[in-house]
Amino acid sequence: MKKVFFCTVALFYSTFMISQANNSEVNQEGIKNNLITTQNGNTNESITEQSGNQNFSQINQLGNFNSATSDQLGNNNAHQVDQLGDANQSAISQYDDINYTSVTQNGNENKSAVDQLSMGAPAIHPSGFSNGVLITQEGNQNNSIVSQSGDDVAAFVTQIGNLNTSEVSQIGESHGTWITQLGNENLSTVTQDGSFNSNFVTQIGNGNGAQVDQIGNQNYSEIQQFDNINYASVFQNGKGNQSLINQTSMGAPAVHPSGYSNGVIHVQTGTGNLSNSTQFGDDDLSLIVQDGENNSSIVLQDGNGHGSWITQIGVANETNVNQSGKFNLSTVNQVGTGNISTIIQQ
Repeated sequence: MKKVFFCTVALFYSTFMISQANNSEVNQEGIKNNLITTQNGNTNESITEQSGNQNFSQINQLGNFNSATSDQLGNNNAHQVDQLGDANQSAISQYDDINYTSVTQNGNENKSAVDQLSMGAPAIHPSGFSNGVLITQEGNQNNSIVSQSGDDVAAFVTQIGNLNTSEVSQIGESHGTWITQLGNENLSTVTQDGSFNSNFVTQIGNGNGAQVDQIGNQNYSEIQQFDNINYASVFQNGKGNQSLINQTSMGAPAVHPSGYSNGVIHVQTGTGNLSNSTQFGDDDLSLIVQDGENNSSIVLQDGNGHGSWITQIGVANETNVNQSGKFNLSTVNQVGTGNISTIIQQ
């Protein structure tokens, strides 16, 4: 009977140790810092360092082998991390004052990294924070990286599926980035430098790629991709430029020369230029290059194998291209002021 008792105690003790094999490490220096950590599972780890005043950190881990690390060096920074699943990783660094981050990871082996640096924030922020990041990842092996250096900068990233990747870099003031990826193996990269630049990237499907680079002030970009293996690239340098891209592949062939079904590239330098490309099909390509002021290019491609190349340099030039059917090609070069071109191919 005594032997049975000791065996029972040993089993209970070993089970208790295994179920409690979580680790939480906290280093606080300052005034009124606040930390809440909840760990439920096995071999979860959280490490938090707070140096400053009135920082807030909340970490919730439910599952196994999850990891969350955070550094708050400044005042009035706040973040919340929720990890539900196994082997998820989150790293947050907040420097200076009133940065905010929220990370939700639901699934396995998801990764997120956030780096925030406010640069001497104005007295009033519409959101109540200087910089803000919201990341939501559901699925497996998704990866999100956000870097912010400035004030009144916001990034919203939603990834649902598997093996999606997003990277955001924001430098300056009052930028906004909204990324939504629903599917598998989608990729988006966004860089904004200046002030009041904004962009939207929406990918619904698999294997889509989007790249946005905006330098200057008040530039706007919108990319919408549906179905599979569409690619879009936007580069805007100047003020008040707009880029609009809508791509829908229609059951892509097995092999694409470019590695993608449809492709769009917009390059705009100057002020107040507009590029708009819409594609419904496969193996369509639209290239728009505009340098100057108030130039406009609109391209509609419906079908397969179309190609459109537009170059406009000057002021108030306008091009409209409409392609339907298959394998139509057009090239437009306009230099000067007030030139207009219209191309219809069926």
